[in-house]
Amino acid sequence: MNRPSNEEIVEKIALIIGDRPLASAIYRSVTSALGCPFVHLAGGKTEWDVFKRSLDAAIRDIDEHPRGKLFRRLIEYGPHDPDDPEALVSNGETTLSDPECGSCVEFIFSHMVNRFKGELAELLALEHCTALVQLLQQEGHLPSGVRLYWGDMVQEPRRTVKSGEEGNAQWDSFTKGADGLLVEQIPVQKGKPHNSLSIHGIVEVKSMPLYKKKVLTQINRHIMRLNGGVKLGERVYPLRICVLAIPF
Repeated sequence: MNRPSNEEIVEKIALIIGDRPLASAIYRSVTSALGCPFVHLAGGKTEWDVFKRSLDAAIRDIDEHPRGKLFRRLIEYGPHDPDDPEALVSNGETTLSDPECGSCVEFIFSHMVNRFKGELAELLALEHCTALVQLLQQEGHLPSGVRLYWGDMVQEPRRTVKSGEEGNAQWDSFTKGADGLLVEQIPVQKGKPHNSLSIHGIVEVKSMPLYKKKVLTQINRHIMRLNGGVKLGERVYPLRICVLAIPF
């Protein structure tokens, strides 16, 4: 089977997002990342594969959200009859009540739209992030061996604290981490059985303006969880071999 042409992929993306210039920008951004040897992306080796994975992630997140069922009921059964008295109670399976309609509309605008916008923003950010990494390497601010892991490739451990043991944090299963992580493999040193992992930067992409303080708070939470290790792709780097080298 022949690989789709650049124009065919752009058209496929445009049909989904309804904006051809935006589709072209996404295609260009993903292409730049796929062409960088230091970038690690999940989703495949083509621009369409990467875009499709982002789309599927947004759909899956919406589907698994507690209010996702309300949206599915709205599509299948609709709201209550407006000619009936105000419906405050539903059977929880078919027609939505007034309160459920309000909750569903809020879900559509506050979660569904923003979730998809977030995925698109991350794809668009790839081009700029790869260019910035290359610039920082040229200026000597990042080592030549640094790698950029992106999206689903980055997972952080959940932090659990037993009651009354605030100082004794434990680490549970892995969950979604930062949007991007800049890391460097440090070769095995004398007396150490494993390579260590030096973490040089954390990437957070936002689809809307946010105060710097709020973004830094989120990054600091990532740093806290990275103290428990990290999972990059299928490989787990436990606590003992992760070294934070972030200059702040």
